[in-house]
Amino acid sequence: MESSNTKSLQELEQVREDSTTLEKENQRLQSEIRRLKAENRITAKETKHIAESEPFEKWKTWN
Repeated sequence: MESSNTKSLQELEQVREDSTTLEKENQRLQSEIRRLKAENRITAKETKHIAESEPFEKWKTWN
């Protein structure tokens, strides 16, 4: 019985460790997602600005 309890406690501790690791990875990924979204917004604004610029409008008419 004690062996079974010890094994169960070891498994529980492993699950806790795994959970902590996954939470940290999730936070890291969420941070990366926020960074990429911000970068994407900047790129979209730059693209819109370029697309609305006079030289680009002229280039479109040449092609």
